[in-house]
Amino acid sequence: MVKLPLTVDAYMNMEVNNAGQLFLAAAAECTGEDYERVMATNLESSFHLSQLAHPLLLRASVAGGGSVVHISSIASYLGYPGLLLYCISKGTDTQTGEI
Repeated sequence: MVKLPLTVDAYMNMEVNNAGQLFLAAAAECTGEDYERVMATNLESSFHLSQLAHPLLLRASVAGGGSVVHISSIASYLGYPGLLLYCISKGTDTQTGEI
């Protein structure tokens, strides 16, 4: 990851990750490109945004730092037919928020 210098005197109290792309297909029909696209939208975007926001979140004055909120889905706990990639990405997003 490239470290960007903090060039503004700013802070961030909260980051909300609410990205989601639904892909409806049977598991046997999902391609590598489908997997990459859904993971890039539903998981990687939240991960990288959190990394970039981290220095600003640390500077927040509330409770020793800002908060990260991941808006996920019930699909992170339950499997739904035709939504394999979505369930995988939201399950991972939910677990990331638990760390």
